[in-house]
Amino acid sequence: MKIRLLQIQKLCAAAAVFGLSLLASPLFAQVKIGDNPTTINANSVLEVESTSKGLLLPRLPLTQTTNPAPLNAHVAGMTVFNTATANDVVPGFYYNDGTKWVATAGETNYTYTFGGGQPSGNCTDGELYTDTLETSPTFGQQYICKGGSWVSYAAPNRTAWYLRGTTNDAGGTKNAWIYRNGHVEARTTDNLKSTRITPDGGIKLFRDPSANAGVTNGYIDFSNTTSDTYPMRIAMRSDAALGDLAFTIQDHSGVRMAVTQAGLVGIGTGVTAPNSRLQVAGITRVTPAGALTGSMILGTSNEDGVELNPAGTLAVQRSSVGANLYLTKVIGGGDALNWQIFNRSGNTIGSISSPANNVNSVQYNTTSDIRLKENIGKTRYGLADLMKIRVADYNYKIDEQKNRLTGFLAQDLYKIFPNAVTVGGKDPKTEPWLVDYGKVTPLIVKAVQEQQALIEQLQAQVADLKAKNASLAAELSGKTLSQEEVASLRSLLKSASGGNTSSTAIGK
Repeated sequence: MKIRLLQIQKLCAAAAVFGLSLLASPLFAQVKIGDNPTTINANSVLEVESTSKGLLLPRLPLTQTTNPAPLNAHVAGMTVFNTATANDVVPGFYYNDGTKWVATAGETNYTYTFGGGQPSGNCTDGELYTDTLETSPTFGQQYICKGGSWVSYAAPNRTAWYLRGTTNDAGGTKNAWIYRNGHVEARTTDNLKSTRITPDGGIKLFRDPSANAGVTNGYIDFSNTTSDTYPMRIAMRSDAALGDLAFTIQDHSGVRMAVTQAGLVGIGTGVTAPNSRLQVAGITRVTPAGALTGSMILGTSNEDGVELNPAGTLAVQRSSVGANLYLTKVIGGGDALNWQIFNRSGNTIGSISSPANNVNSVQYNTTSDIRLKENIGKTRYGLADLMKIRVADYNYKIDEQKNRLTGFLAQDLYKIFPNAVTVGGKDPKTEPWLVDYGKVTPLIVKAVQEQQALIEQLQAQVADLKAKNASLAAELSGKTLSQEEVASLRSLLKSASGGNTSSTAIGK
């Protein structure tokens, strides 16, 4: 048994009280017992000095810290050495604070051991054993070795902790699960930073902005290596770059995700201040779990899904039968419906819609408002150009079924009517030449117009010839022409009608 400095101070105080009670006369202001009795410390009432003997205080059996027995009452300042193990007292020095007995810190140098289940066998006095096996029926129970045998031990309530599932003070337990009923708080001496664990299941992390340049407030760091204590951090930040106040997930490189106080969410490197409910920096994909190979936008991906690229592309891949993209509306008829609108620099250049008079149909529109056009003139294209366009039958190389199709050849069409062709690049798989068949429609209309004008001209000529033929027939009616006159008339009619004459109209 060892006595620490605090014990010595308390024992000396008790010894002073004891020594003063032995004074035979109040004339002695100071008393010294032991070696060098004529030399006494000027500040002491009682001084005990020895190099070979100690001070022995009253030894008595206490019963419980709240019970003054064997004294009649609690007396503040009373100091004794307890010899009993009972209830919440164990052998050691105790002082009385006026309401209870209080064990002096470190009154015994116990040897702490831990194990699973109740201890058995021989032991060494002063050994304190704790059952830390949670499945054990005696979990949390402590035992003390007394006289070479284990006996139950009730630790006095000296610490702020209990053993889990019990009301036993944790004492010197180092391995078992411990708990307490109140808050647990770690705080810096300047009160600018603190961490609080609350008994209602909360954790409060506080950092005054003045303590960290107004950037990172409360935070939690995660690490999987001892060489880096901060590879990932969850923090609350307060700075203008993140909209003043934000919850963030970050690493050494900066913020990876931010949720502002206004409820705006940003994901990805570089999202410093989200400007919408959800802002994502980088490609966003919705695909099944697993590694993704190939290109979603080229249709070579090994997985179906949707890819949204910040470059302005949207790819939807579906390998099974069925449409890739659904545009739906739940709305009554009678009003025109826009399914898709195309804009460029604030100007609508086309749309996909359903007309008001037939909302069950779809029309594909290209902006053609005369108010948006200038330099309007007659087209130089017509029937002659249309007649030059080659219409061919073919199949695509990628088509394993070799299905025959009819259409234009982009390079050929470009030479005649380039307005309907988009010139491609070097790689025909990724940058092929393209034809907009709809843009050929104006050429067809122009050719039909020219052809109709020619038809109407020929019809007028035919009508004129018929009238002349009828007039001539009436004039020659009943007359006989000479062979020379008939031959001359036939030649004239043949020339006027393009070579088609009827021999029955003349010669009678």
